[in-house]
Amino acid sequence: MELTADRKELLKAINGLKRIAATGRNDFLEIKSKDGKVYISKTDKDRIWASYRLNNASVVDEGSALIETSAMKDILSGFNDDNITISSNGGEGSLFIRTGNSSAIINCIQEKSIKTEITDGETFKIDKSDFIDLLKKCVISADTNPENLATCGVKLIAKDNILEVVGTDTYRLSYVKKEFDTETNGTIGVLIPIEVVNGIIKMNTKKDFTVEIVHNENQFCVWFGNLKVKFCPHNLQYPDYNSIISNSNYDVKILLNTKEFKDVLKRVLNVCKSNKESKNGATFDFHNNKLTILGQNEAVTVNEEMKTVQTGEDLRIALNVKFLLDYMNIAKDKITELHLLNMRSSVKVKGYNEDDVYFTMPLALRD
Repeated sequence: MELTADRKELLKAINGLKRIAATGRNDFLEIKSKDGKVYISKTDKDRIWASYRLNNASVVDEGSALIETSAMKDILSGFNDDNITISSNGGEGSLFIRTGNSSAIINCIQEKSIKTEITDGETFKIDKSDFIDLLKKCVISADTNPENLATCGVKLIAKDNILEVVGTDTYRLSYVKKEFDTETNGTIGVLIPIEVVNGIIKMNTKKDFTVEIVHNENQFCVWFGNLKVKFCPHNLQYPDYNSIISNSNYDVKILLNTKEFKDVLKRVLNVCKSNKESKNGATFDFHNNKLTILGQNEAVTVNEEMKTVQTGEDLRIALNVKFLLDYMNIAKDKITELHLLNMRSSVKVKGYNEDDVYFTMPLALRD
């Protein structure tokens, strides 16, 4: 095998694939040149496979090599030149990397090649910018604990011309629904693993393209431009998000300036994030068209006030400030709505002119 590639693009691809399919020990990747194209592939050896096709690469001789991910990253990070040459001699099992006056040799690993093919299945196509926007809105609520396999990711449900995207860790929930002009081929319902979601968001580019999703009962594949990710979906029961959304009844409605609310939450979080008894927790007092937020730790107490437009009775409730700020960081509407019932029920958050919803559960209220 012999090929030339752009060092920075290769390093970015390796970092992105490692984020998607990390394995810890015995971490390796495959470099393959085939049909005039160069591919970097990686797997976590369990359920996720990922491959990226380099834009700025050319093939001299076809072939492939499996190498340690960390060794390849260290070598590429140490070089200064952008253009590199990679070659291998299968007999000795070594990979040669050359750039300018520098060179390095990496031992190849004797493993089977990484397969990322997928058979036919149900398909769904969506514009890249729409796909990224939906993922960003819901990943903030997704469970990040790998032991919680049923909720550790973003749920995607596509049927006819409707796409629903959901994220929840049982303490909060994000829900987005979008209609499209074209209908999907069949029904798609799958939980995209959190590492895949974060990896796709990080590897997003300014280039416009159509994302293609292919799904059958055994495999799920996302074609995201040059990136292809495949994984085996599980059949674990996802929380009944429809019941949570449909059963949400509220008596109090609060309108706030989005930018001002975001700035206030940032200042309060700087204090309450180090509260040992209730990390990130603060008291929200809604009264007489005004919001007063009390945040504290062992050394500092902070009070913040801002004007609101309130409909309904006064209410005092304890909330996780970080959870609220996570939503406000992606909020686009100039006005934010809060819907409340009492100090023990969930709070619904949404933009004034938007249908996307975000729910967060209250904390124990401390006097």
